[in-house]
Amino acid sequence: MHTKKMLALDTSTATMAAALLEGTSIINTIQSSEERNHSIRLNPTMQAMLTEQGWTGSQVDCIAVGIGPGSYTGVRISVTAAKTLAWAWRKPVVGVSSLHALALSGLAAAAQGEKMSAIVMENTDTNDSEFSFACQAPVRVYPIMDARRGQVYTAAFDINGQSKHVITGRLSIQEACTRLSADGIRMLVDIAAEAVQALENDPELHVMFAGDVDQHRAELEELQAVFGPRVHLESSAMDAAWIGVLGLARLLAGDTDEVHRLEPNYTQLTEAETKLKQQQQQVK
Repeated sequence: MHTKKMLALDTSTATMAAALLEGTSIINTIQSSEERNHSIRLNPTMQAMLTEQGWTGSQVDCIAVGIGPGSYTGVRISVTAAKTLAWAWRKPVVGVSSLHALALSGLAAAAQGEKMSAIVMENTDTNDSEFSFACQAPVRVYPIMDARRGQVYTAAFDINGQSKHVITGRLSIQEACTRLSADGIRMLVDIAAEAVQALENDPELHVMFAGDVDQHRAELEELQAVFGPRVHLESSAMDAAWIGVLGLARLLAGDTDEVHRLEPNYTQLTEAETKLKQQQQQVK
């Protein structure tokens, strides 16, 4: 069976992330924190990665892209790039949740750094490109992207620790990581209150906040003061390899997007759209 070659992109956060995967093996992954240069750096970065690997556009089987939510301008950059390449190369494109990939990026970072007792590395070789890890206890992950004014883009995911599912590039990732809520924008205090209730209801549960943790560290450390190591703060950057993993799952399931209809998930109206809607309502 032909092993799928994937190009994965995401610019929804301050990190410009790109990756190449062959099947579930990570060939190369790049992270750049120069946010204002996403539009300038993305294309040459992708081309350099492909050239270094000796891949051409015709050899890429699919393009996976994070469709947000996140930075309004940032999400548009990678989605537009992915659609352009898919059209030019006549290849399928799949959009995946940037928050879902950020949650997995945080879990992987915690496992690699051995920072969280509930997560254990499964690979004996730390250089293994097919990275995997298992959760020894139930873990709830809140990926967060700062949305200003006390708000964050977020969702909630449960990792089933009781059956020790391995989070890996295989399709079982969809079963191991259960989505509890849709991607959206919420007040951080509401997320914290939700986490407190979950921790109180389940004494075995661990909660991780991943992503833009530093901007909200003071509030989140209050949870740590109460629940100790059961609350983990992982200040982690987006790793596009997980965009590719999620995209591969969709591709192998025969679930791809029509290139001209793929749109970013902004989750909220822009300021200009909000003002226009208010003006239209006043006219009525």
